[in-house]
Amino acid sequence: MCQKLPYLSAMLCTACQKGKSVKAVSKPTGHRTNTLLETVHSDLCGPMESKGQRYICTLIGDHSRMTMLRAIPNKADAVLEMINVMETQTFYQKRKGTQ
Repeated sequence: MCQKLPYLSAMLCTACQKGKSVKAVSKPTGHRTNTLLETVHSDLCGPMESKGQRYICTLIGDHSRMTMLRAIPNKADAVLEMINVMETQTFYQKRKGTQ
């Protein structure tokens, strides 16, 4: 586990060693989507206290790498917020005449 600190692995149980192990980083595929909103990566951070908005929803478009942060009051609103953002972005793209 730790070549620099060999005594450390003797002090940790098997479960602790697994918990402290680092997952191998996956290699990027080099493939990006060709159209807007084909793939959207998201994450939800929280709960935290901040004027009634307890969660932060992060949305990243794979095609444009556009990143949006939205503060939301509860987890149930995350999906609705994603749908709202996608509808808004699609509307603006159609209005501009690009896709």
